[in-house]
Amino acid sequence: LKEVRRWPLSGKRTAGPFLRGDRVGVVLDRRELVWLDPAKSEPVWRWTLAKGDGIVGQPQEVGDSIVVADLSGRFVALDARTGTPRGPGYLLKASAAPAAAPVAFGAKRIFAPLTDGTALLLSREQLEKKDDKGP
Repeated sequence: LKEVRRWPLSGKRTAGPFLRGDRVGVVLDRRELVWLDPAKSEPVWRWTLAKGDGIVGQPQEVGDSIVVADLSGRFVALDARTGTPRGPGYLLKASAAPAAAPVAFGAKRIFAPLTDGTALLLSREQLEKKDDKGP
């Protein structure tokens, strides 16, 4: 075996590397998601959690989106090609937080276990809803 590619990443790796399709993801400092293509020397994109308490686990692929959960109860769907948010996301309206990263539940929904022992079932439409009020 020999080294083929190296990506210098600044920050502490808090999740990953993990494979999603033909891409590799890494979470740095619980706040930044870096998306890598094994065939390229530079990251495909980077997304930084602007507000919240930190990314939970390894973001998951749901259709053509990457779903990120944060400890403050916010869920965001990112375009897998660009890393751009597909909408304002969804803010959990309970005194609980994601206990683990959400996972695909069929083609158009996600399932997220919560810290209070319950679970949240969200549709992609709820994550991607675009309105003036935000989450």
